[in-house]
Amino acid sequence: MTIQVIAMLAVFCFISRQTTVRSCFVSKRTFVRRSRNVLHDPSCRAIGGGSNNHRLNDKRKLTGSIDLLLRRVLSRAGSTLTCKSTGNSTQAAAAASTNDKQAKVANYEEELQLQRHLSLHYNSNPTIATTALAHLLWKTILRPGIDSAIDATAGNGNDSLAIANILFPLHDITSTSTASKLYCIDIQQQACETTRQRLELQYPVQLEQDRIHIMKMSHAPLAITRQNSSSVALVVYNLGFLPQSNNKEQCITTPISTLESLIDASLLLRVGGLLSVTTYPRTNQLEHEMAYAFLECLALLTSNTQDWNEYIESLSQLDSGQKDSLRKAVEYVQQSGPPRQTWRVYQHAKVGWTDAPILLTATRIK
Repeated sequence: MTIQVIAMLAVFCFISRQTTVRSCFVSKRTFVRRSRNVLHDPSCRAIGGGSNNHRLNDKRKLTGSIDLLLRRVLSRAGSTLTCKSTGNSTQAAAAASTNDKQAKVANYEEELQLQRHLSLHYNSNPTIATTALAHLLWKTILRPGIDSAIDATAGNGNDSLAIANILFPLHDITSTSTASKLYCIDIQQQACETTRQRLELQYPVQLEQDRIHIMKMSHAPLAITRQNSSSVALVVYNLGFLPQSNNKEQCITTPISTLESLIDASLLLRVGGLLSVTTYPRTNQLEHEMAYAFLECLALLTSNTQDWNEYIESLSQLDSGQKDSLRKAVEYVQQSGPPRQTWRVYQHAKVGWTDAPILLTATRIK
């Protein structure tokens, strides 16, 4: 009987290892019930023969073995439960960590995608690029088919092309009723050729001959007059030098020539027209100061807050000769222009970037 019981217990132990915690507890109850049946079964007591004392000792040994086995089973079940609980916690922590990493990766990829998007549209974003802001302002001024415009410093032709796109829309490129004209001026032959090539990529030669005029000359004095143009609504300056030029030191705008050109432009503009001047303080601080001061004097012509003569005298960064040139320029505009002409002037500059180009705009409202 002892051999059979031990075999039964061994089988039970093997089965209990393969089952879940719940099945372990169920097996315990089943095992206890069956074990008790074995101990009280007369047929089982007769197996092996022997006296009653021997059978009693066998019962006691068997009962002790069963108790020991049950304790081991319960201990194993508790260990299994602990391992499963620990395993579930570990898996949950690992899953949370994985989800957190995936979220960080997704955020990083989204940020990279946004940066790529911004980098692709950097130059065309008016909230970022000064040139894009200027182009946006020009669209609010120019009337296609009616107004004319002057790019007084054509350079690489970028501004000329932007103006052409406004005045001569591609969907109406064959129209012959337009009175608009575009004058592209630059003193360098290289700049004139670059501007021509850029325009030819988009517009037919016939349109360039009739409506777009590329002129090799200085921006001062302006060769355009009211007699040989329609309503001039925009005069554009991008001061400095041609970036790709091999002769930057000699072919560069100067404070005096720019001031002379601004005089002509202010007298040429229609009511509602715009002067657009991009200056580069890092390249030529004096030219920026002179252009800014002249435009501010235009704003002070009808101002009740300060006299423009007093303003010029307060400019400590200018010497007496420069102040005198500025004063003569403002007097000429005041005497030659319409009475009570009124201007609104603005400065658009990047904050925190001292070397950035500055956009100055002056709109004639009366």
